[in-house]
Amino acid sequence: MSTKSVLVNEIAASARRHPAEVKPFVQLVINRMLETLMRDGRLELRGFGVFVVKSRKARKARNPRTEELVQVPDRRVICFKPGKFMKDRVNGLAPPAEILSDGVPASNRRPSVRSARRTKAKGSAGANAGAGVSREATKGS
Repeated sequence: MSTKSVLVNEIAASARRHPAEVKPFVQLVINRMLETLMRDGRLELRGFGVFVVKSRKARKARNPRTEELVQVPDRRVICFKPGKFMKDRVNGLAPPAEILSDGVPASNRRPSVRSARRTKAKGSAGANAGAGVSREATKGS
């Protein structure tokens, strides 16, 4: 079983920092996750999964020891649905991901609009491509 302190120690070791330096950042991430769930009711971490706050209606239940009926008040619960990459990784169907600086596994990354534009630009010779004008001809003007 892994705990928050084990997580702090592992992050500290991989970052070559003292656990006391890392612990506030781990706690900050946890706090922000909770604040987002309380405020928005949903938190999506690409490549990991989605946390959703759901409401449960009040209901009657039975105390298993005394068989007495008790009223259970309505409440909010946090549900988690793992992402495809996480499911595949846990089941041994996906290789360990190369995690990029934004935390998204490289295998889950879609090409961005910006990178698509760059690819198109590399394929052409610039503004004068296909216009019958060479680069040397445009340098003199």
